[in-house]
Amino acid sequence: MKKNRLHAIIFLFALFALGVPPAVHAAVDLTGYEQVWRDDFSSATLNPNHWTYDAGVGVWNTEANQEIQFYTDRPQNVRIENDVLVIEAHQETADPDGNYAFTSGRVKTSGRMSFQYGILRARIRLTDLANGLWPAFWTLGDTADGWPQTGEIDILEAGHSSLIAAGTVNQQAMGVIHWCWQPEPVPNPWEFHTFFPNPANNEPAQLATVDSLQDWNLWTLVWTDTSIMMYVNDQPTPYFEFGYDPEAIFEFTRPQFILLNLAVGGLFPGIFTPAGITAPFPARMEVDYIELWQQPGVGSFYTADSPGARRQGNVAVGEFAEGTDGLEIDSRILIDDDFGYLFSWNNLDFSDGPDPSEGELSLGISVPNPGEWYGGGFQTLSNYINFQRFAGGYVVFDFKTTTQTPFRFGIGSMATGNGEVAFGPGEEKWGLVRDGQWHTVRIPIGAFGGNVDLATVNILLYLVNDPPGQAVTMELDNLYWEEAQDQPTPENGNYGVFTETPANQTAGSLAFETEGSLLLWEGSLIDGPATPPSEGSEVWSFRSAPGFGWWGGGIYCYHPLNLTAFENGTLHFDMRTTDPRPFFVGMKTSLHRHIGQLWIPFPGGGNDPYGFARDGQWHTISIPVQELKEQANLNLFEVVQLFQVLGTAGPLDNLGIDNIYFSGGETALVDRWGDDTATPAPIALVIRRADETDVEISFPSEVGFNYRMEYSDDYM
Repeated sequence: MKKNRLHAIIFLFALFALGVPPAVHAAVDLTGYEQVWRDDFSSATLNPNHWTYDAGVGVWNTEANQEIQFYTDRPQNVRIENDVLVIEAHQETADPDGNYAFTSGRVKTSGRMSFQYGILRARIRLTDLANGLWPAFWTLGDTADGWPQTGEIDILEAGHSSLIAAGTVNQQAMGVIHWCWQPEPVPNPWEFHTFFPNPANNEPAQLATVDSLQDWNLWTLVWTDTSIMMYVNDQPTPYFEFGYDPEAIFEFTRPQFILLNLAVGGLFPGIFTPAGITAPFPARMEVDYIELWQQPGVGSFYTADSPGARRQGNVAVGEFAEGTDGLEIDSRILIDDDFGYLFSWNNLDFSDGPDPSEGELSLGISVPNPGEWYGGGFQTLSNYINFQRFAGGYVVFDFKTTTQTPFRFGIGSMATGNGEVAFGPGEEKWGLVRDGQWHTVRIPIGAFGGNVDLATVNILLYLVNDPPGQAVTMELDNLYWEEAQDQPTPENGNYGVFTETPANQTAGSLAFETEGSLLLWEGSLIDGPATPPSEGSEVWSFRSAPGFGWWGGGIYCYHPLNLTAFENGTLHFDMRTTDPRPFFVGMKTSLHRHIGQLWIPFPGGGNDPYGFARDGQWHTISIPVQELKEQANLNLFEVVQLFQVLGTAGPLDNLGIDNIYFSGGETALVDRWGDDTATPAPIALVIRRADETDVEISFPSEVGFNYRMEYSDDYM
């Protein structure tokens, strides 16, 4: 036994030498609890089945919090380093509009993991917060209701203005909770927001005191159906304690998801300008691990890794897809008091349709006041649906109308927002025809673009537009979501995006109109001056439309494209211009706005990268994909925009683009999700004891998961 203990001491010393966080003892007794979830950040990148990002400009900037950073998902701001999650804030401008002087990161488990009751704890280390930094470890209600109806539990919130004034900003942190005053839930959240717009109740913040927030500290939430308590390290007394009546405060009877972020400035520290920030940069929030323990049979636990969590097959919305036309329905989302409803935001009347395309039910739609905007559709109540398997699928419905006015169809998500497809005046596409007859419309999910998180879909389809100026009648039937089918995956060669050279298409090429299209954002670009192509006979030549001080466009994939074969390949494109103003070239690998977004600045003034010169001649630019991935969090499993251009510094005189392709394709990676329904084959590990007997340990195997083995000499 002495020998084993000596080995343990040597091992612990080695951990210190390697910079591995030492153990922090907890005051909370875990007897009777089981660990149901843990992330120890031992993978190379953040696990997408556990976490997603908040990115860009959000309510944290523009509303209550008034923060002054720009959140990104770039490796510079969020990464895993030596088995530790690092959220790092920088004093820099990275947003395309140049409005923010700081960048940082914010991650969350929304749509990936949520829980009701249990013990949640995380080991966290911060850097110097004095002054202006605002790190937080917290939870929000996993519901489509707005804040504060969601409920909020802030386990660690540091950097408050009162602690700055007291000189204890690096030794003390706060715990606090928020909820809505209304004692009972209201079935329709829109009515709730309309009739009860009351501010949140706030249990007064209570302080946690440690030797230093710059040391590793263990922060623990103990949440039951009648109480919320928070502990730090091995301190036996909770620094926050709150008892509640679940009949009166319903927010804390529903599941919550986890957030980790490092904000700069804002209401909490009371600093609202870059000049007021005195904390040193780069600043860091480090997380060694985060884990959840629950008592068997108490509360609930959801993860996107659970069997069946991701919807599959054809998913009908309401009763409008009845299957009488031979359509095979795999599951159905009910529009009833328990799960979802048909809503009218404004100026839409719904009725039983007079002429169903199949079965006995259809939905009649009319706009009673042509002088007002209209909008409405199908929405869940407080729930969301995981449609991640539909990233390359379709929203399908039968539709008939004779109106020639413009309108937009959209889908929405709880975690990020909405995406829309616009139909201009008289425009017919995706099977929609305006002849008063039934036609089947199939809109690729990728065409909605916008800001949709398919793990948290809560608006299944909506119709919206500006005042039509005339009577509008429509009819809808047979509405369902169609799961993605297998798509060709380019590999072992070169993949053409916009090129006519055969050697650049040996692994295939994008088929415009059926697989993707060029979208000029908000009509900001129009045809530019006549330009000879760099190869072949076609070329894109642009200038900005009159009245636009910004411009942009991109090549969209209707079905997210798997470009993992080009992990070690190269992006090539030819470009020419004489315009002196700065612009960006990019690509995107997510439907979320600002997530998976790469922007390469071309600042002009002789400082453009990759040897580009603004001399009106064609220049070939070649960028290794690995270099692109170093600049952005690119997920090559789901490339949604293969190429983008953006200018925010005034109008564009001329820009030519040609010969876009990826070279150096190898064998692609496949089976991103694995089989949700299959039982993984176990992995067996044989350990040879000192007495020469063997012990075999087996545990499930899942793609994308790492296992850590720990032992105690008490068992040897």
